[in-house]
Amino acid sequence: MRQQIDLEEFSDEQRISYLYSESLVEMNLGHLERARSLVDERLRIAQQHGLQREEANCNNFLGNLAAQLGRIEESRVYYQRSLDLSRQLGLRRAEAITLFNLGEAALQLGEWEQAQQY
Repeated sequence: MRQQIDLEEFSDEQRISYLYSESLVEMNLGHLERARSLVDERLRIAQQHGLQREEANCNNFLGNLAAQLGRIEESRVYYQRSLDLSRQLGLRRAEAITLFNLGEAALQLGEWEQAQQY
């Protein structure tokens, strides 16, 4: 069993980093709802402090989690938020990753033409 860490002792940047790492661990262990709550907390901190790059990353991660849970339409909402922020901030790599994820979501829904557009 992992030791609980008091995140209040850390800066917001350190908390975001910790929450990212912990959410990856939880996701890889198959604890998708726990991973989601960690990313939700990470997103809340990012939004409070205007960290839009982190907000874009969180939305993409939430889209991945939703897709793994079979919630494809929900994943598209998160991916679109991530895409909008990535484009606004000029994050070309994040934009490309998110476009790929949107294409995958379209494929899963059988929307072949839409998938090709991404």
